[in-house]
Amino acid sequence: MNVFFFVGTALGLMIVQTVVVPMFQGFQNGCFDLTLILVLHLSLIHTHYAAVIGLAVLGIFMDSLSGAPFFVYTFSYIWVYILVKLFRRFVFQKSIIFLIVVSMAGVVIQQGLVLFSVLVNPGEGGRLGQIDLAGMVQQVMLGGLLIPPGAWCLHVMQCNWVRWAKQMKRRYLGGGR
Repeated sequence: MNVFFFVGTALGLMIVQTVVVPMFQGFQNGCFDLTLILVLHLSLIHTHYAAVIGLAVLGIFMDSLSGAPFFVYTFSYIWVYILVKLFRRFVFQKSIIFLIVVSMAGVVIQQGLVLFSVLVNPGEGGRLGQIDLAGMVQQVMLGGLLIPPGAWCLHVMQCNWVRWAKQMKRRYLGGGR
């Protein structure tokens, strides 16, 4: 059942990012990748390797949809997952400061990978001049502000999903607790 929640949430976040967010005036420079909310949620809640495989599949899917260099999303999702897992051992994971720092670090990792790919292969037109550093800083700040509440909402939604799935299982399949 968690797989259905994961897939539905990923699709929902992708639709919001590609359809709803561009309609707002404040996001001409772009918005941080909303699926980082799901990545942070998975790295805080799930501890098994299936989450890494799911994030790799999500990253490959996002890489194929976006115009960014291939594997930017895949590498950033996996690096954010690893970063959170490493820092959880040293820092109290329920701290809001921890969530803000990890959220901002996730956006920085993603923006750093994009910047690195442009520096490695600037292309014919010199794409280096097209990099918007102010937009990158805005995305990092927005990520630090919006990802922690988004991860909390996602956690609440997953708890409600699990509760609903158990009720449906008991009701229609006659399963016990």
